[in-house]
Amino acid sequence: MITLTNEQKKFLEDFGITMERVINGDGLGKTDCIALMNDFDYEIAYGVSPCQKEGHTLRWKSWHCAQCNTGSRKFSERYTSYGYVYYAYSEKAQLTKVGFCTNMTERRKTLNTKKTGSFYDWVMPTALYCEENAGFIESLVHKELNLYRIIDTEYKDSDGQVSKELYKISPELAWKTILRIGKENGYEP
Repeated sequence: MITLTNEQKKFLEDFGITMERVINGDGLGKTDCIALMNDFDYEIAYGVSPCQKEGHTLRWKSWHCAQCNTGSRKFSERYTSYGYVYYAYSEKAQLTKVGFCTNMTERRKTLNTKKTGSFYDWVMPTALYCEENAGFIESLVHKELNLYRIIDTEYKDSDGQVSKELYKISPELAWKTILRIGKENGYEP
């Protein structure tokens, strides 16, 4: 049986994570472990495949190494958070972006002020509101549209970050995909 090391116990204590929020992932594959984490609201798994960088075996729901990527906790929390799964379209780029936000008004502004993907003509007509699991719904949409994803260093935000949520699809296809996946998971507009 896999048990937590003293270093892992200290990490959990430092982050205020109780054992009720931790699952022993020994013998579970990544997909099964993440599904259990989502179903039973576990925050961290231990006894799972080691990270490549340091060999740690604590993982967030996002499957990032908890000890190497402490910032991933915030990302992991958004996975189960309330929010909006939106699409936005740039006429100039002929690209569609699919994303997640908790404030539609603010996101409409930042899409253009940050020059998402190097463009500033983004229009975000609507979104699907999810009372919880909005980040999860967003990830399912990204997975579904992966074939159309454009990842290119040419498409950067004003802060130099490469945009990874851009797709060479129509805004209608993005919206239909968001609605279908939302409906399959209990959310409708």
